Amino acid sequence: RRSSAGMLRDCVCFAASFATPGPPLFCVNKQTLLQKKEDPNFWLRFTSRGRWTVSSTSSKDANDDRGWCKSVEKGVADPVDVLRWRVSVGDTFAVQDGMAVCRYVQPLQLSGATGPCEALINGGYEPVGQVYNKRSLLRKRDNEQKMRMWSQDGLCLDKQCWATL
Repeated sequence: RRSSAGMLRDCVCFAASFATPGPPLFCVNKQTLLQKKEDPNFWLRFTSRGRWTVSSTSSKDANDDRGWCKSVEKGVADPVDVLRWRVSVGDTFAVQDGMAVCRYVQPLQLSGATGPCEALINGGYEPVGQVYNKRSLLRKRDNEQKMRMWSQDGLCLDKQCWATL
């Protein structure tokens, strides 16, 4: 089955980014199938038992439940909405609270801030492929040390200034 669902970047396992195998998008178990850009043998997929997992091509092809990380919650339609993930740590799996799947973020342009922080806030920002408080981390284009980080309630955190986005 084919779908037109949006692309995702996986910030879950191995700080990997996943993309669809190319237009059109493919589905497995009625959910979008995403392939890791950097290594085509890794897939973020929905299992027949209703969990999201990162697995190998052979597990994808077999449609089994094997993988290196798995969603704790079952039946979540979008991996972005998964709250907890278990990661393989040898012979068992452990919940890792810092893991999250986030939507692919396009570069952003912030403008209109005035006052003493104007030059620090205004400008172009690009995703760096990392997650902070389960949101994409963005780096200011003209200052590699300047990052846009979000608190859990959506407040934009900055070492020198605060702004609500």
